[in-house]
Amino acid sequence: MLWCLISQIWAWAPMGPERGHVLDSSVVGERVYVTTRVGVMYASLAMDDWERDSRFPPDTKVIGAWKDGVWAAPPGQLWEVGKRPMRLLRAFQESLVVDIAAQEQGTAVVAVRGKEKGIWVANKGGSLVRRVPDVDAWVTLADGDAFWVGTTDAGLWYSADAGETFQKWAEGGVTALERVGTSIWAALPDGRILDVTQQKTMAQISNGYASSMAELGNQKIFLTVSSPNLGASPFQVFQKGKLSTVSSTKVDKDKSHLSPTQSWSLRNGDALVGSFRRGPLRWNGKLRLSSENFYATVSGGAAIDASGQLVLALMGTGVYIWKDGAFGPHLPKGPLTDSVAVKRVGDKVVVIDFDGVRILSEDGSWLSMKGVFDPRDRNKNILVDIGKTNDEDWWAIDSYGRLYKSVDGKWANCTTSGALRIDGDGDSLNIATRQGYVKPHCHKWLPIHESVKNVMTSRSYGPWVATAKTLYYNGESVAQLSGQEIQALLPDGDGILVAQRKTSIQRCSPQCVDIAPPISEDILSMGYLPDDRLWVLEKRGTLLVNDGQSYAPPNWHQFTDKRMSYGRYIELYKNPWMFPPIPQSKPFAYLVSSSRGWVWFFVLPFLLLFSYFVAKKT
Repeated sequence: MLWCLISQIWAWAPMGPERGHVLDSSVVGERVYVTTRVGVMYASLAMDDWERDSRFPPDTKVIGAWKDGVWAAPPGQLWEVGKRPMRLLRAFQESLVVDIAAQEQGTAVVAVRGKEKGIWVANKGGSLVRRVPDVDAWVTLADGDAFWVGTTDAGLWYSADAGETFQKWAEGGVTALERVGTSIWAALPDGRILDVTQQKTMAQISNGYASSMAELGNQKIFLTVSSPNLGASPFQVFQKGKLSTVSSTKVDKDKSHLSPTQSWSLRNGDALVGSFRRGPLRWNGKLRLSSENFYATVSGGAAIDASGQLVLALMGTGVYIWKDGAFGPHLPKGPLTDSVAVKRVGDKVVVIDFDGVRILSEDGSWLSMKGVFDPRDRNKNILVDIGKTNDEDWWAIDSYGRLYKSVDGKWANCTTSGALRIDGDGDSLNIATRQGYVKPHCHKWLPIHESVKNVMTSRSYGPWVATAKTLYYNGESVAQLSGQEIQALLPDGDGILVAQRKTSIQRCSPQCVDIAPPISEDILSMGYLPDDRLWVLEKRGTLLVNDGQSYAPPNWHQFTDKRMSYGRYIELYKNPWMFPPIPQSKPFAYLVSSSRGWVWFFVLPFLLLFSYFVAKKT
């Protein structure tokens, strides 16, 4: 093995595929920020140099950038992130920040839904004030010193004085806002797109409405479109006074559907388009990938088989197979995208998904095994872990902690319960239970490693068991460890590889030697490539290979003890017009706000005079 040749600890380099979900974005100057399911990333306007930005709090969903910082909103909170340590402005009660728009100097308008719903205004280094209470704010826009805020059904609001005061500009619901030239355009739930500055209808979307608009210049905009009945194209372009659909959405060889999150103007004639499976896209007359170095996925697991096929499951994104130096595309005949577990079982890779169990053949095809049906929740498969002993007995654990054995091709429920996971493989297979480690048996407990009680922070592999502080072999202590949680064990000849949380990876035989530097994020699994390079899979997004590169990925976010526990109000992130019953928005009727009070000097006398003549005639 390569370990015996190493004279220094090499660093980590990321392996593909470059994927991830784009949840929100903010563009300021020459920098683009995006939020993903695992953290915040940034790049230049070229979008070919993505890097993690670890300054942010965990679970950041919504951002708004200005010249010297970024407003960041995890569920239920609003933080200021800049050159100084990040600052919590507010922890909301059962409420979510759903959109933020920041002016260049830092003042921001914040749309909040839930118990503390309303239009809020934040000042850098200062306060957060609710300016308009009791409106279900949805979308925001900064336009110089002005702010615009659209609500779900309480109208369009306007501030000309950096958020000090707001007036209602129009009634009704607003699904999207954008500055187009010198005008402000608003999209409505009935599909209309209005120039609210000139009070003019610009376009009408059929069978849907614009969920976002990105200005491209010369009164041209890129739209993402939501459609409750799926009757409208999700990507459309408005130019020369007309709407047209984007017919070609093929950006790579993946067979999975390309669906948008939102779009944002880059203010250079292009648009950033967020997607659920391909990361950031660029529109410049055609949809293109802009995901170089964009490793921001939630990992479902990885394993490599005896023929060198490395299977990587990315939650909600796809199952990818690496072989001969490259990842193939996600194919429709493989496991479902939301895989539950990926494991090496014997010489094969086995993937558990919501349909059942899939086994990867040496030729790249998939074989199927039935899972366990749950009649209570009508789930087709509730298995979460699997393994096989050398006598060809298959064992599995379901989401309720029940142990199963495969008998004549069917899963038989064992009388033993309380199983947590399956460690090891073949004759080295052990079952971790709430009572400790046991050998697999369907009707009685066969305890092993009886001195180890905490199976949550330890791992076993046959005669080896590693706790946070001690490595054991056949029940005897053979080495002292760092004290951190054990995350993976991997047999390596007559030794064992030990991966601990935020600790150098070691090879123990039985004395332990560092062979790879620590990983900042938790590790799901590890293995060797056919050329003996070591790979590890982060829980948050990236498959890393130890190949001598200088890259060492930072944390995804700063640790904070002010994380929120949130409940059903997390549903407020969902588009309020997409789920039945679809609320009927009020007619979008323009109002004359106090900022336009001069109009009454002309309109009011005319109305009084008209009323006088009507009354006299009557």
